[in-house]
Parts: sequence; C-alpha cells; structure tokens
Amino acid sequence: MKVALVFPGQGAQKIGMGQDFYHAYEESASLYDHYPDIRDVCFFNIDEGLSSTLTTQQAILLTSVVMAKQVMKHVKVEAVAGLSLGEYSALVCAQALTLEEAMPLIQTRGQLMSDALEGHETGMSAIISDQIGLIEDIIKQANDVGVCTLANYNAPSQFVMSGDLKALEVAKKLLVDAGIRKVIPLKVAGAFHSPYLKGVSEELNNALNQVNFLPPSIPVVMNVDAHASTQDFIPKLSKQIYSPVKWMQSLLMLESMGIDTIIEIGPSSTLSSMIKASCPNIKHRVVMDIETLNQFIQEEL
Repeated sequence: MKVALVFPGQGAQKIGMGQDFYHAYEESASLYDHYPDIRDVCFFNIDEGLSSTLTTQQAILLTSVVMAKQVMKHVKVEAVAGLSLGEYSALVCAQALTLEEAMPLIQTRGQLMSDALEGHETGMSAIISDQIGLIEDIIKQANDVGVCTLANYNAPSQFVMSGDLKALEVAKKLLVDAGIRKVIPLKVAGAFHSPYLKGVSEELNNALNQVNFLPPSIPVVMNVDAHASTQDFIPKLSKQIYSPVKWMQSLLMLESMGIDTIIEIGPSSTLSSMIKASCPNIKHRVVMDIETLNQFIQEEL
C-alpha cells in the first residue's frame, strides 16, 4: 500500500469537529488546549466563528492536523496534498512547517483575503460539466463585464468560477444557454482564487518569509502547478491565493507517483466525489472522526 494524505479547504467545517479526538487522545487534547479560542470555535461555534474566514481557516487547519497525527501512527505516508487552505495542513504534516507557525500565518492569510474582498460584491459558482473548453470560452466572455475567472479544477466534470456577482450571472446565463444546466452558487465569503487577491499576495509573501520553512519529510503536491515539491513553497503559496487550484491535476499527479491509496482527512468528506471522479482506480478512505479512524485501522492494517 502506497499512501497519500489529502486535506480539505474552507467549507469543510462543522460544529463539534475534532471533539471526539479531544476526549480520546491526550495528544489531541493538548493541541486543542494550546489554542483554546479556536478549540471552542471547533466544538461549539463560539461567536459563530465557523462563519468567519479568520477563525474558520484556523479551525480546519487545527482539526485536520489533530486527525492526521493519529492516522500517521498507523501508516507510512508517501506524499501529501491539500485543496487551497488544506495545502497548509499538508505542509504541517510533511514537517515543512510547524503548527505553531502555521496557525498565525493562516490568520494573516485570512485577514488579507477578507481585506482584499471587502466592499466588493463577489462570489463563486460550481459548474457541473465536462465541457472545459466551452466553460473557459464563456468565462472569458463574462470577463468583459467584470472579473470572472476559473478558480478550481476540482474533477473532470466539476469546476468553479470566481468573480463579480454580475459577471457570474452573465456567465451562468451563457452556460445555461449553451446547455450546461448545473451552475450552482456557493456559500463562500467572496471571490477566492481570483484577481481580487493578487493585490495582497505580496503582503502574504512577506508574512511567509517570516516563517521558517524546513525541507519536508515527504513531497507536497502543490495547487498552483500540481507538481510534487520539496522546496520553493513561499512563491507557490503566495501565488496560490489568486491562481486556479489545480486539484484534479494534483490527484492525477499522486496517481502517477504510484499512490494507490488516498486517505482524506478533515472535518467532513468534501473531497470524496472529486477523488472518485478523478482517480477511480485509487483506493479512497475518509478519516473525519474516531469512528472512521477506527474503521480504517481495522479494514486496512
């Protein structure tokens, strides 16, 4: 068995996430107790923190790392990857970045993203279709009336566009007129992975340069180029916030590396359909609570 771990981004959060790990493992409790405010957001959604980009990103990162630490006690991991925010969880688990440095870094990233989108009416919409050429052409047309860009290559029949609400509406009409019926607005805080974030990428780069990145213990497949990387994380992370997430390509890269088992780790199974659609021949497991962790251990080891 050749295993890779993958981690979700924003949107995977749910109230109570990680609480069973807290009660089951002293190590997990210690990690959560080190960040009591974020712990209470995870467990009880204190101050509706799971609706805020600033605290949600830290909550998902912390929970993902807590869960991964238990998984990695039972299986040798050959590579990691994460979707958007999940890339930071992957870097921590690859020992390229410590959790202690990742948590404030993620807070800075979230603040920069919020600042960049403030005052703009923006959003994101999922497109369910395999006609990527047509989708790209229509998004270019919609870009004439406002910012509209392809933000995620999630799976062969699942893409996400990001930009101004007006431009997204124009794109949706053009897509529906062209026969693509499933265009679904997403419940997100704004136009992530769009040109709106390019203006703050230099500030993120500065923050990243204050962090001590280490040589990873295993390769990290990065969003911006879907390459298995062991260095140059700072420029790739700086570019990631305004560039398309090449998630489908990242999964295919893992497959090309000989990975035969992907373990999805996080608060919920938001990546499952993407993994199954992109790599149907790879064994896929989910660990999102103690029950699924024990199921994995019993079935696979």
